[in-house]
Amino acid sequence: MRTIGDYLTEDLFEIKTEQVQHKGAVTRKISKRGYGFVRTDQGQDYFFHFSNLKGIDFKDLREGDQVSFNLRDYGDQAGPCAVNIIKNDKEQK
Repeated sequence: MRTIGDYLTEDLFEIKTEQVQHKGAVTRKISKRGYGFVRTDQGQDYFFHFSNLKGIDFKDLREGDQVSFNLRDYGDQAGPCAVNIIKNDKEQK
C-alpha cells in the first residue's frame, strides 16, 4: 500500500529531461570548476557540468566547439541545464 510520503517523494524529486536534441556551441568553459556554458542556435545560454558530457573528455572540449544536447530541469531556480552533451563532427556544422 502506498503512503502519502510515496506521492510527495515522486513530486519533489521528479527530474524532467527533454527528448528534444538542441544544437549550439560551447561559449565558456571553466576548467578549474568543471563546468561551462553552451549557447543554442537561438541564443539561449545553458549551464553544463562535465559529468553530463557523453563520449568526450572535459579537457578535450574547447570554446566554440559545436555540440548537441538535451535540457534537464531539476526544478530549482537555476533553470534547465544542458545534459547528454555530445560533440558534433566538423562535417555537421
